[in-house]
Amino acid sequence: MGICCFPIPFFITFISLNKFVKMSESIAMDVTPTSTFDLDLSAYSSNYEGNALYARLLLIANRFPDRSAEAYDMLSIALKGGCNSVLYSTVFANRPGFDPIWVDETERTNHLRLERLEADFSTAKASLVKESLRAAYSALGHHHSNVGNLQEALRAFTRSRDYMSMPRHTEGASVHLGVEYVMEFEYTH
Repeated sequence: MGICCFPIPFFITFISLNKFVKMSESIAMDVTPTSTFDLDLSAYSSNYEGNALYARLLLIANRFPDRSAEAYDMLSIALKGGCNSVLYSTVFANRPGFDPIWVDETERTNHLRLERLEADFSTAKASLVKESLRAAYSALGHHHSNVGNLQEALRAFTRSRDYMSMPRHTEGASVHLGVEYVMEFEYTH
């Protein structure tokens, strides 16, 4: 199924969340809800995970003031369960309950994980085994994607294509690249 066959909500789930935060804060919503928003937010959010969950909860928090506190609480819990400290800082820096200790610990953990992945990459590069290089680039791409560094994720996934030997590897890398490009609003590639 081609990407143009997906309905609009698909694109909301894969946009760059940092850009989404800035857009949703800067755009004045012309439509204000006139009735209460009857939705079990925990049941609704259980249908999503990762970036899709973050985007949905941000949309609800910014669009519906009566559900804003609950959506921000759920978003805080979801972000603290992951490793994207940049998005957490962007959303919660000026809100009560901001946890700078968690941000520091997460950034330290992310840095240590990146150093380990770069050491694995150096080992793979020294061995000159195609499969090891592909796996190392792919692992780096996943790490950068998880921590919100989408440009580095794009770079790693693009470089991993040079070391593909099987069609399923090419398909997987193409899907990852497509998702990263959509998240960055890069539709020209």
